[in-house]
Amino acid sequence: MSTNTRLFQSRPWEQFAAFIENANYTSVFLVTDTNTEKHCLESFRLAFGERTFVHTRIDAGERCKTLEACTFLWREWQHAGIERRSIVIALGGGVVCDLVGFSAACILRGVDCAYVPTTLMAMADAAWGGKCGVNLDGAKNAVGLFRNPVAVLVDPVFLQTLSNRHKRNGFVEMIKHSLLQDPPFWQSLQALDWPIQEENMDSLLRQSLRVKREITEADPLERNLRKALNLGHTIGHALESCALDEGRDLLHGEAVALGLLGELYLSAERYAWKPGLLEGISGLLRNFLPAQEALPSSYEALEQRLSYDKKRSEQRILFSLLERPGKPVWDVDPGKDGLHHALDYIRMEMEKHKE
Repeated sequence: MSTNTRLFQSRPWEQFAAFIENANYTSVFLVTDTNTEKHCLESFRLAFGERTFVHTRIDAGERCKTLEACTFLWREWQHAGIERRSIVIALGGGVVCDLVGFSAACILRGVDCAYVPTTLMAMADAAWGGKCGVNLDGAKNAVGLFRNPVAVLVDPVFLQTLSNRHKRNGFVEMIKHSLLQDPPFWQSLQALDWPIQEENMDSLLRQSLRVKREITEADPLERNLRKALNLGHTIGHALESCALDEGRDLLHGEAVALGLLGELYLSAERYAWKPGLLEGISGLLRNFLPAQEALPSSYEALEQRLSYDKKRSEQRILFSLLERPGKPVWDVDPGKDGLHHALDYIRMEMEKHKE
């Protein structure tokens, strides 16, 4: 998160209301998806008070993160009289924040946008750092830009609307952040019992956010250090795209958990990790793997999706790895053999997960 994004975490609604009043916006546009309309909209109405807003609903899910959905929003906003002094509020998870943030950045060459994340995934990761965008022909986040929201409101009450699966989905990004911190705090996660107690979750969420904020503030445009945040996402995004192609149910965090297994395997092999370290982290990640088969039967489809990766350079797929937990490296080419060995390792860990 860059310094021009306001974080409202203590008395969040009171602070947010004051922010909206003091900014003198001419109108407020709220976007939910079908899930957050059902589970979160009433809470928003009560907290937002008597202020009026224009509400637009989009379909839920990664499949809806498209340019067609952006066009729908742009037309709805234009017909409702959006102005440059309007503000758009995204009430939802990572998909809603990505899509609405990108759409707001483009309409009228950019209107202010605020995020009210309603999932652990969005609170811990998607709402921070200014990345927003949509998928294109199955390629994850292929069209997008860097634009920070003016404010992020974090209210843990929305976590009560989540299923256990979606809480685990978001926790994977927190595990990733724990592996990047020096000294790393991933060991403390191993001792936690699931479901995690509310006070522990709040503390871990703050710790996780601190890692992402420090990295994104140091490198907001992903020239160097911020690439570390792609750990687990090169393979993870390719798996997620394959699942979308094949109509399989795979959440982003579940795909990243698999990606982390593969990319940590590459890290351990390349940088000669001490014995037992990879197995210890893999044992933690097994608790967050998908219940169903997540790897395509052939690696060729996965390699095709990897060829769309935004980090590719001169036809090489570049990975973010760890020399050790707490010491990330980036722009690493493991070669085709290394990739296949990593995928074999993921398959092996999936088999352990099923036992």
